[in-house]
Amino acid sequence: MRGLSLYIGDIRNCQTKEQEDKIVYKEMAKIRGKFQNKGISGYDKKKYVWKLIYSHILGYDVDFGHEESLNLINAAKFSEKCTGYIATGIMLNEKSDQKLFDRVLNAIKQDLTCGNEVCEALALATIGNIGSVELANALADIVVHKAFDERRGTPVYVRKRACLTLLAFLKRNKGIYNHSQWLQGFKDLLANTNYGLLMSTCALINGTI
Repeated sequence: MRGLSLYIGDIRNCQTKEQEDKIVYKEMAKIRGKFQNKGISGYDKKKYVWKLIYSHILGYDVDFGHEESLNLINAAKFSEKCTGYIATGIMLNEKSDQKLFDRVLNAIKQDLTCGNEVCEALALATIGNIGSVELANALADIVVHKAFDERRGTPVYVRKRACLTLLAFLKRNKGIYNHSQWLQGFKDLLANTNYGLLMSTCALINGTI
């Protein structure tokens, strides 16, 4: 994305904070206007959202673009979906608009149960990064099945992600912990020979203490 590269280069070449502010605020105003165009392509939407992500990482307050990030989550192209998830995981939090939060939750539920390993992993990584109480309450059962129910044929990579997501949930809400259910799940996970999954399992077990 040449436009993104140029934007990053312009910021890096700034000699003062004032120069940087001028470039960032000008670009954010431009992006806000672009998002008002309902015919904007998926590629351009992805490019502009990445610019917002970069601005957010630099410490600027990005109070728009969440709707476009949600639209990217629902995109068919992996690069667009991935961008949407990254933006949502970084910029969405418990203080975000409730209606938007509910829509993101529904989109994540769809990907968690779609049977596509890549989509499921993206969804797990995002909700683990947000790790809110609301997400823990709404999605814990689905994530538990992903982590523990080996009969479903869940790939090891997804199970590892699910364990780390449960750990993030536990830090916000210990109430999701079901001793009898999780104990059998831990026994099955510890019998696995994949080192990555074993390390994730040990971290989760330690988080229940």
